[in-house]
Amino acid sequence: MRRRSQRAFTLLEMTIVIAVMLFLLTVALVASLDWGRSHAMRGSARQVRAGIALARQEGITRGNGALFRFGNEPHLIPPRGYFVAGDSEGDWENTNYLARGVVFRFGGGLSTNPVAFRSDGSGGGDASDWPAGLRDLVLWEDARGADGMIATLRVSRITGAAGLVE
Repeated sequence: MRRRSQRAFTLLEMTIVIAVMLFLLTVALVASLDWGRSHAMRGSARQVRAGIALARQEGITRGNGALFRFGNEPHLIPPRGYFVAGDSEGDWENTNYLARGVVFRFGGGLSTNPVAFRSDGSGGGDASDWPAGLRDLVLWEDARGADGMIATLRVSRITGAAGLVE
């Protein structure tokens, strides 16, 4: 009678396989968290660009200009967000909030004044707000400090068009 040998995995082999699987799971989890952060930043940038386009369109449609107001302070309406005003009196048309953890970044020559649009769709307001005929609005993920992601939207004074700077 012949005896069959039984083969099985050793405890060491099983431990190594589990360790490799845990490492791969950790790498995948970290990558998915960064994807979520970048998704929130891209979504906020698209929202702000759409708000700027809406303000420009309101200025053209009404024939008397419009404002795109923005800020981070809790006493502002809306806090950490922006709204489109159909006139200088602040007649609200559209209010939006940035994604959680995303704020407007100021300093370094960035203006906090509202972005004004004339009735022809071009940028208006103080010329000092438009160095070299452009206006930058910077979004920043403040929860991560210096490591936070940054997105810059550039508005042209001549055309009023806004685009994401890569």
